[in-house]
Amino acid sequence: MKNYTIKEIARMAGVSAGTVDRVLHNRGSVSADKEAKVKRILEKIDFTPNPIAQSLKMNQRHNLVVLMPDDQLDEYWKPCFVGIDDLKVDLARKGITLEVLKYSPIEPGHFEEMCQIASSMNPGGVMIGTLFLNETKKFLLDLEAKGIPYSLINNDIDNMHYTTFVGQNLIQSGRTAAHLFDMITPNLKRLFVMHLEEEYENAHHMQQKEIGFRQYFEGRSEDISIKTFNVKTDTYKSIRPSFFRNIDTEIDGIFVTTSKAYLLVESGLPYPIIGYDLLSKNVQFLKEQKINFLIYQNPKLQAFQGLLLLADHILKIRSIPRIKLLPIEIVSSENIHSYGIH
Repeated sequence: MKNYTIKEIARMAGVSAGTVDRVLHNRGSVSADKEAKVKRILEKIDFTPNPIAQSLKMNQRHNLVVLMPDDQLDEYWKPCFVGIDDLKVDLARKGITLEVLKYSPIEPGHFEEMCQIASSMNPGGVMIGTLFLNETKKFLLDLEAKGIPYSLINNDIDNMHYTTFVGQNLIQSGRTAAHLFDMITPNLKRLFVMHLEEEYENAHHMQQKEIGFRQYFEGRSEDISIKTFNVKTDTYKSIRPSFFRNIDTEIDGIFVTTSKAYLLVESGLPYPIIGYDLLSKNVQFLKEQKINFLIYQNPKLQAFQGLLLLADHILKIRSIPRIKLLPIEIVSSENIHSYGIH
């Protein structure tokens, strides 16, 4: 494979050598247009930095902070820590130390406390599993002011300058759920969207999924009613009084935007249900066909890729994508075994 010089890359991209240098080493100001031109050429030629220079950079020490929801409080996040653990040895070999901080997925105040701790460590980079929109934006602005690169997983944040985001297109994910209902239920009339266990106004990922779900049915000639319910609950039992007051026996399906679809089954709801993620109870009810489909967001791969890309960016090993979208995986009782679950 040919080793390209900065001048050759600059000529192919139609920019100055100085611009290429700033893009490669993430220093100085480069317009978005010129940066895009350089990155397209780097991808085209499969550019790899000089191995000798790279070896010198490997000898430098870097500290990364991972800020994630506590997997003891929300099972969804457990695979993320497996993905992180899978990288620890390789990162240590590259001179990267890793500090993992966990925050409560139900307490924005605790998240802010962990953000302050993360910031006080003066990290070379931060990876964040995002939940609380407002508090996350505040922290990201602090990181940007300090020039600290960061990666996001779970959902991106609009108008922020993240280094990279790894996850699914959540609007398309909501559209996919709507399409599934459209396929399995003829003559759709009434659908429910349920946001369980999180504050909707501060949860960007749930908002995006609902936008996509409703977007799918826009412009349809049929009159399809879609009602939204926000249920903040600690146990499935408390769903009963808050939800059944609004229930209607003529329901064609319920779309759950979080990983808590199993709560509806435990509450005895006999309607078609589509939810998210391979939590143990979700899988159990999927196998029993009490949940029709689960959309798998692959949290392990999100964490692995989000951390790997951030590390590669800091070490300047390669040019990384700003957005890495993962496939929207539809899981049913027929293919659940292919995920290693029996």
